Amino acid sequence: MARADYLLALKTNHGSLHKRAEEFFSNPGHLRHNKQQGETLSTADESNRGHGRIERRVVLVTDSFSWIDKLERQEWPGLRSVVCVESHLEQIGSGEKIVQKRYYLTILAPDASRLLH
Repeated sequence: MARADYLLALKTNHGSLHKRAEEFFSNPGHLRHNKQQGETLSTADESNRGHGRIERRVVLVTDSFSWIDKLERQEWPGLRSVVCVESHLEQIGSGEKIVQKRYYLTILAPDASRLLH
């Protein structure tokens, strides 16, 4: 069997895992605590302007899995990182602002700059 890298979207149909990822990345206390425990928290961001909007993407990546049940983690062979991508969109004409968060599981190292690109 061939081994391949993966970067898989974690959607709401993943039930409690999606909810726990949402809770983990939304809590600055969890992020600080895990970083103090020696776990990786890598961040990167970039902004683009075009098509009548400004978009800023912020990527947070961790190799902290303490919040994922061990049995559930076994479903993701080789899992090395969990990724949160925040997209901040602002429509230039109307000033309307939208923030979206998406979550991913990946076999790739927790390197936010690499995952941003």
